[in-house]
Amino acid sequence: MLLRHSLITATALLGFTSPAVAQDGPFPCYLGSHGTEPFYDVKGWIGGERGAWDVATASGYLDISEQVPANMIHVYYMSVSAAVDVRLEVANRDADTNALAYISEGADGWRKVHAEDDGRFTGGRDEKLLGAGQYCLYIEAGQGRAADALVRLGRQEHTPLTTAIPDDMRELTDCEQAPLFGDVGTTRMITARETPLVRFEMTAENRVTIVADSDAAQPHINLHNIDDLQIWGGDEHRLGGYERIVPGYAMIAGTYCVSVEADKPDVPFPLTIAVYHPAEIAANEYNHGREAPPLDSGHPIIDFGDRTTMTVDVGRNVSWLVFTQDEAAPVIIQATAPDFPDAGIPMKLFDLQGNQVSQGFGAVEEYYYADTNRYSAQLLPGTYRLGIGHFEVGQVVPINVTIAQP
Repeated sequence: MLLRHSLITATALLGFTSPAVAQDGPFPCYLGSHGTEPFYDVKGWIGGERGAWDVATASGYLDISEQVPANMIHVYYMSVSAAVDVRLEVANRDADTNALAYISEGADGWRKVHAEDDGRFTGGRDEKLLGAGQYCLYIEAGQGRAADALVRLGRQEHTPLTTAIPDDMRELTDCEQAPLFGDVGTTRMITARETPLVRFEMTAENRVTIVADSDAAQPHINLHNIDDLQIWGGDEHRLGGYERIVPGYAMIAGTYCVSVEADKPDVPFPLTIAVYHPAEIAANEYNHGREAPPLDSGHPIIDFGDRTTMTVDVGRNVSWLVFTQDEAAPVIIQATAPDFPDAGIPMKLFDLQGNQVSQGFGAVEEYYYADTNRYSAQLLPGTYRLGIGHFEVGQVVPINVTIAQP
């Protein structure tokens, strides 16, 4: 990893890269990001072969027992012959880790059905209507450790694997009593003290984006369903006071709530609940360093040229530089902010194909709340994009960048 976890959390540099999909399967499934963790292991058809098991016609449920290694996701192909109300459940037999199971449609990886057992409950379950079609079933170990998972897939009339969640384990938010925020597409100024919880309605299944944005207030948000259960957390990997929720699947029609906290609860800030727009999400990924902008994206990228050093004024958003490596050689990249001793300066390096080089090559000298970060690697010939950020909220920080051979 290029940065220690605490540094990633504070800087929004999470490191998503371009997706890969299964090319040799019967249909495409999302398979992660060009060799970065987690890694995907395609197991084949659910039930063993094409047509062996169909949730729409099966007489009973199907249990899948999986030993999932750390940083690994198992993938199955599945076909549904007719629209059906499915129940997906997962029980983790190791209380020290969490296990996830989810179903997506196609190569985009968006989750239509999602269940997670994080050890607090007797298991996780989700019940949704699936239309006829082809889907991908994923079974994942969470928290960076192996999981011993039992997954049950069936219709809602089949015997469940999990039990109901006890009331004393719910995250009670009084969602039904919360004030109505407005339609999806609304932005309002609120404070965390006056508006700790807001309610909104989804009139049809759709993807949403929820954003709280204020350097002054430093807000924190979470998404809850009508049953007062938290179903998605704020990303917490923000730079400054930007926090965002983008659920990894389309949300069905219904009532939802957003719980709101802030480091400064009396400071107003804008809260936005909007329909998911891929272009806007992509721009935010670039601004917060999770993904490198393509050279033709129109996103600002500074040409480092044939320099060995330059000074870049880095504001709230991550600044991106592009440089070319003519031959295979060791390279040292150093970023220094002499006027800001606690700047922190995270860096992330991507090649032109979207691979995060920091996860496959070289080593990193990590600095937490320091004025320097230094990265050394053996680079192959090619074009690279370097993202640079800092911890100084509300400041424009001049950062001296050096790219040179040792």
